[in-house]
Amino acid sequence: MRLMTRLSLGLVLAAALAAPAAFAAPPAQQMADLKAVQNFQLNEGFLDKYLAAQDDIAKDPCNLSMIGVMSQGGKDMSLDKMVSMYQAQPGVKPMLARHNLTARQMVLGMAALMQAAAGQMQQEHPEYFKDHEAPAASAHNIAFLKAHRDEIQQHMQKLAKEQMASGHMPSCLKGKMGAMGGK
Repeated sequence: MRLMTRLSLGLVLAAALAAPAAFAAPPAQQMADLKAVQNFQLNEGFLDKYLAAQDDIAKDPCNLSMIGVMSQGGKDMSLDKMVSMYQAQPGVKPMLARHNLTARQMVLGMAALMQAAAGQMQQEHPEYFKDHEAPAASAHNIAFLKAHRDEIQQHMQKLAKEQMASGHMPSCLKGKMGAMGGK
């Protein structure tokens, strides 16, 4: 279980540090996009919807996850482009509608969670950030994540256990994990 927690934290850190690369739009657009993420206020209503959507995504990650969008991170991409690409994936709009979410809320919320995780990790383990600074996260979102970290980790660990119990990795994820952030 500790290995899964460390792996989860490591993946969140890697994704959070790669997030600015995903917003590789022109500088003015990039700043506006990062501001939009910082201004997205995490709350319990969003978290409940987000975790419920994650349950659906885990059942069909090849069509419903953001892995395809995130693997395009090396290209110039604004927040609007990411949202557009995500909602164009087959099944995404109806799945999000079932949870009363939009693609924009899902992308912003995921980015805000990653940003808050990186901010929290930077506060707790500054030694990991000697060469890299985490994107500035709102104090509200860091506090929200701290208050709900166990709930989020337990939910994601449950989904990981279910995936591992299935005995196979979805074909769309094979070879993609190294492509995250355009690498």
